[in-house]
Amino acid sequence: MEVILYFSNAGEAFAGGKQVQLTVGNTAKIAQQIHQKTQALLLEIQTVVPYPQAYQATLQRARQEKEDQTCPAILPLTLPQDVTRLYLGFPNWYRSLPLAVVGCLKALSLAEVEIVPFCTHEGSGFGTALTELASLLPDNPILKEFSCYGSKVDDATTQAELLTWLKTL
Repeated sequence: MEVILYFSNAGEAFAGGKQVQLTVGNTAKIAQQIHQKTQALLLEIQTVVPYPQAYQATLQRARQEKEDQTCPAILPLTLPQDVTRLYLGFPNWYRSLPLAVVGCLKALSLAEVEIVPFCTHEGSGFGTALTELASLLPDNPILKEFSCYGSKVDDATTQAELLTWLKTL
């Protein structure tokens, strides 16, 4: 079974060189687009205490989590036992995995599951996230990744690139 597990944040975001208001987070949009193409089960990583709607406050919290290496508590999440492929989506925060994703991965049993990472960013691609994933999940095959600018998730070019990527898996 294929599952799309993602972490996303709505509210104020930095996109295209300016702060914008998002009703749906950029990574959530990509996760939904993958779901439309694959029909994989869609699951969202949610923190017990939601991130603030204000961009600067979210940055401050994410920075503090990174400095302290403190994973925020996440709402309970159960993967089906027959998962074979996990599309794992997240925004690139401070050139790395958000600590909510790290905490979630540490809590899940992912033996023998293929990991297919995707991320949104505003210029830094995956940063160190792929290295972090390989370290967190050393026994899991990590397949070809996909990244895109968050400000371009709805562009036709991004849609075409996403479809091409999915066909290569």
